[in-house]
Amino acid sequence: MWEDLEYAKKRLHEKGLTLIIVKDSRVLFESKAHGVSAFLEALDNFGDKMGGTSVADKVVGKAIALLSVYAGLGLFTLQL
Repeated sequence: MWEDLEYAKKRLHEKGLTLIIVKDSRVLFESKAHGVSAFLEALDNFGDKMGGTSVADKVVGKAIALLSVYAGLGLFTLQL
């Protein structure tokens, strides 16, 4: 899981993303959108598969932090 998080952080910077979600060395979702909309889209598309994922997000607000707990995310990192 730590490898997924490191990969997510690297790809977030390299591709200029605002959000990336990785699980088992596979990118489930990535976005350049700002705000909570991209995260909500990911929850909509992958809600039941989000448990145990590694997420790198450009800016994490309270809403995304709470949604992350709800979705059962494994690891989460904030990149400013």
